[in-house]
Amino acid sequence: MATSFHKIKGALYLLSRGYIGVLLEEAKRELVSEETSYAFRRDLSLPVNPRPTPMSLTLRPFERADIALLALDNIRHGSTKALMDRISRIALLEAGIPSCYVAVAADGSPCFIQWLISPAENEKLDAYYKGYFLPLAHDEVLLEGAYIPESHRGKGIMGPAMSQVAEKGRAMGARWAVTYVEDSNLPSIRGCLECGFHPYLRKKALWRGFRREVFFTPLSEEECSRLEGSWQL
Repeated sequence: MATSFHKIKGALYLLSRGYIGVLLEEAKRELVSEETSYAFRRDLSLPVNPRPTPMSLTLRPFERADIALLALDNIRHGSTKALMDRISRIALLEAGIPSCYVAVAADGSPCFIQWLISPAENEKLDAYYKGYFLPLAHDEVLLEGAYIPESHRGKGIMGPAMSQVAEKGRAMGARWAVTYVEDSNLPSIRGCLECGFHPYLRKKALWRGFRREVFFTPLSEEECSRLEGSWQL
């Protein structure tokens, strides 16, 4: 999903650490594959009260020390997805796309990362993602790159933390907060629903011979209701 520069840099990084299997899996995916995601949006003019977590969360801007959350050394034998999740977030930081927020637990431990991106960054988004997202309208913000360290997963953090990030969009003049989630990522989809997001577009990304085409299809109200019902089962 990143630019060629960041993909090459990521490949060199993986090679230098012996992650040849990960590179082969990524090459296979980009040779022939199909990915389905959904675009969700939240009306920031409406109040939302996500289910509280057992821990209190405080939102703050990303600090350089937070990069330790994305270190690869402690998942040497982790899955390809775990590795690529972290590498993609590191690449986003290096691309200089603002603004990244971190949710911190009461004990001071960072437990959630996500970017809140304004329409002013449309050019950077297009250069980095190459059409993977639709350009943001003047009254939209994009939530992207959500990441929860393995140590904090399964604790109901995503909904409340994501809600706090989305609400920062009001100060940027946004009416709508938008995010994209892969159809296979049910925990993230449920987190979106919990904090007031609803599906409105289906996105298909087709890889053929290392070239990608992306198609966006609006969802009818009936489709949205059916999908939300299936996700909440």
